[in-house]
Amino acid sequence: MALIMESAMALSTVLNNVGMATNSSELFTAWLNGLLAALPIALTLMVTISMTIINRLVMMVLIAPQNNIILN
Repeated sequence: MALIMESAMALSTVLNNVGMATNSSELFTAWLNGLLAALPIALTLMVTISMTIINRLVMMVLIAPQNNIILN
């Protein structure tokens, strides 16, 4: 899923920066460079958010109101 999303974002960035008028090998190289640069950052953010923010939201929305827990 992350690979598909990052591929689409890299493609839109390449089309804005390089354009369709260039040859296909230059377009592919720019897309691949953009994808390989952005994918590690996206995966790091995904893991960080899933381990911190999502758990906090679940606690606030689902668990805290049922048990009358006050969150700071």
